[in-house]
Amino acid sequence: MKICLLGYHEPQVNAYYNGAHKAMYLQALHLKAQNHEVIFHTMLVPSDFAEIYDFLKSEQVDLGIWHITNLRIMGRLHFPCPVVGIWHQGIFKPSPNYASDFCKKFKITGFGKWILEAPIISHILAGINALRNQVTFTYLTYHLTKIVLLSPGSLKHYLAYYLQPKRFTSIPNYKSNTSHIMDVENLKNKQHQVLYMGRLENRTKQVNLLLDIWAQVENMNKDWTLEICGEGESKESLILQAQQLGLRRVHFNGHVVPDAYYSSASILCMTSRMEGSPLVIDEGQAYGCIPIVFNSYPAAEDKIVDGETGYLIKPFNIKEFADRLNALISDEVTRTTMATRILYNCICAYGDRGGGRCS
Repeated sequence: MKICLLGYHEPQVNAYYNGAHKAMYLQALHLKAQNHEVIFHTMLVPSDFAEIYDFLKSEQVDLGIWHITNLRIMGRLHFPCPVVGIWHQGIFKPSPNYASDFCKKFKITGFGKWILEAPIISHILAGINALRNQVTFTYLTYHLTKIVLLSPGSLKHYLAYYLQPKRFTSIPNYKSNTSHIMDVENLKNKQHQVLYMGRLENRTKQVNLLLDIWAQVENMNKDWTLEICGEGESKESLILQAQQLGLRRVHFNGHVVPDAYYSSASILCMTSRMEGSPLVIDEGQAYGCIPIVFNSYPAAEDKIVDGETGYLIKPFNIKEFADRLNALISDEVTRTTMATRILYNCICAYGDRGGGRCS
């Protein structure tokens, strides 16, 4: 079967660009191992479906798999072959930073920026944007052969709100390093490191909140560092924020091969507003990293049992997050016990071959 993977970047160029592209790359490897012919097509933003139709037809594709991370589309949604959509985002929520991003995108300054960022106007703009995305997604449900969600919790939400329940299913993300689970004995080599692994942007990932949290923790834990791995449009502003907060033990490491950082880090932090099914939680747990995340998307509860295999923090309570992080840093016994439990759970879930779910 000839299968075309549709996405917004060529995944074979950089498998570590972000979670969606990494999952796309791993899916390609799996499909090729099953003797399918796999090709890629880079989609533009907004996506022109007339161009996509022509490409799929000219290449005589049997099945298209569209990794959906953006809902900016144009043209009539029509394909010459079955197309399955994999939705990499979570449930629709208004973005608290939408007005600021809107002003930045359209270079609105001065009085206009002040008006748009006023609380009431900002809230209205964010709500309109969330509604627009939801309408576009509803349109997709009527024109794609199947929509794959990456979290059972997300599936429950969408089945309750959409009129095409038979078109939805839930399949976990492809994993990369979870067939190589850290030996429990190697936990003794863990360093005093808190890790963030992912794209550096503040609208969805909210890495700026992690710096605010670290500012409450750093001075009480002189031998701990915050390791930030990844690139993104907010990197410069995050570096400036760290300087303004007077943070001295924050390292911006750029794009990395993550395994070494997972191996050495003791704690993994995520402050995202919205996620589909973040690979970094699964990958970190396979190396005994204890996740602390905001419970702001369904996959968080799918992956973490609060107090047993990590911690779920009320969105977006910075003080609660900082208190939990500080308590865990201060308690080596709890860290060792929890990391050991996480690794044994991974062994049970993956065995020697990998697969399943790390929780």
